[in-house]
Amino acid sequence: MKMNGFVRTSSRWTPEGSVVCLALSVLAWTSWTWRCFVPIRSSCCPPLLDFPDHDLLWSDHVRCLPYTARLQMKMNMYAMQSLLVMDGRSQASASTHHNCAIQADGELVCFGINVYGECDVPADLGPVVAVSAGDSHTCAVREDGGLVCFGANRYGECDVPADLGPVAAVSAGGYHTCAVRADGQLVCFGPNGHGQCAVPPRLGPVLTVSAGGYHTCAVKVNGQLVCFGGNGHGQCDVPADLGPVLTASTGKCHTCAVRAGGQLVCFGDDEKGQSDVPLDLGPVVAVSAGEQHTCVVKADGELFCFGLNMYGECDVPVDLGPVFTVSAGGHRTCAVRADGRYIGFPKTPLPVDLGPLIRV
Repeated sequence: MKMNGFVRTSSRWTPEGSVVCLALSVLAWTSWTWRCFVPIRSSCCPPLLDFPDHDLLWSDHVRCLPYTARLQMKMNMYAMQSLLVMDGRSQASASTHHNCAIQADGELVCFGINVYGECDVPADLGPVVAVSAGDSHTCAVREDGGLVCFGANRYGECDVPADLGPVAAVSAGGYHTCAVRADGQLVCFGPNGHGQCAVPPRLGPVLTVSAGGYHTCAVKVNGQLVCFGGNGHGQCDVPADLGPVLTASTGKCHTCAVRAGGQLVCFGDDEKGQSDVPLDLGPVVAVSAGEQHTCVVKADGELFCFGLNMYGECDVPVDLGPVFTVSAGGHRTCAVRADGRYIGFPKTPLPVDLGPLIRV
């Protein structure tokens, strides 16, 4: 990382002033230094959840990536996707039947059941900076911000609008896809039978989006969580006292969000305990809601999962150690360890040696 006014992200150099910094799932910027810092082994995960204006986040590993300055005017604290982003990349994503991971050089690898071509990464895709695995389709963001989707396209979930432009984030849901444009506008496409693609007309710019089974949730620039679409289990009933959130994740019929203080709040379907947050959980920095289970990264990097455990999707390996990223899928969970290694449980055969997914 270069510290003289430019920040290296992937293969590009980004001028200062258009950069945000992130630690785990939380990112921030500073209006007076316009720089990103990389403290070495600064153990301060809990304080990063509550910091004064104009302070940068401090953690063991901080990376930077280009972002839209227009989104940086109302808050000094932002959240990314439920997938953690390190070195500008959403490293791994688990779905119902397939997984995807981004290698250190930006190459996308997908594996698992491939009935609809959801694992057939286009040969000309090139390096990517983010990936999201839907039920039977996959979407990835290229280095230039272009969105590419492949796999099942029965309902138009892979029909990327021609005028979409560069995107900052993407989330592939059950059968629909949502993306945050570079200007913060939320765009969703695919089936809309439950209103999951009916973006509220006055929503305004958003920072992150999560597409669930039949509903969608987005975090606005002021931290407000807005959900729309299917609400048969109350998965769109955002608690009135929730307050600003750092990040949110949608499952099939439940939603989880991390409040500004690090508290996890889940609502919606709780048939398998996927919304039953343990009382002694403590502060978390990231959450991923799967089909009927939920996984979080605690402030110390510990991975914890709860809910349905029929196939071992909540059996976190005892020797896992700290993790950077987690993604809860249908009946599986994948994570990226602190050393950049991919781990999936229940154990999933890998087509290749993925190697480190994070340059640390």
